[in-house]
Amino acid sequence: MAGHDTLRYDPIPNSLSNEVSHVGRPQSKENSIKTFIIEQPVTIQRLPYVPKDGDLLVDAGTARATIAASRESPNGTPGYAEKHQNKTVVQQHAIYWDFDHDGIIWPQDTYVGCRKWGWSIPLSLLVMFIINFNLSYPTVPGWLPDPFFRIYLNKMYKA
Repeated sequence: MAGHDTLRYDPIPNSLSNEVSHVGRPQSKENSIKTFIIEQPVTIQRLPYVPKDGDLLVDAGTARATIAASRESPNGTPGYAEKHQNKTVVQQHAIYWDFDHDGIIWPQDTYVGCRKWGWSIPLSLLVMFIINFNLSYPTVPGWLPDPFFRIYLNKMYKA
């Protein structure tokens, strides 16, 4: 359980398995967070993030509209989050591919982005086709498919 060295698990009787805190001990009903099931070992191996007292990132499971919160940056990436407050988190992630900042990701934008990562020409072409082919139609402004397989950032929530 890498990254969870500080948590220790005590054996818990099955009768209490529904009311278990993040440290594996029974808690009161008001203060319990069930994060694993004893009978399902994978739920113990892959623990979710549970903030400790004093952590800056609280309510990690709550989706943020405009910031990608993490333990290291609970208010989003400094500077970047403020600059893109009018975009959703998904749109902010997809902006990387929009090199001309026109709100449209053309297939050649996807290709150039993959090449900037150092990927080979055939792999970049394959990824370009897969991404733009699959995300173009859900983001198109109308009902007709885009013949150029463009991805429209203002409709990214549909993809």
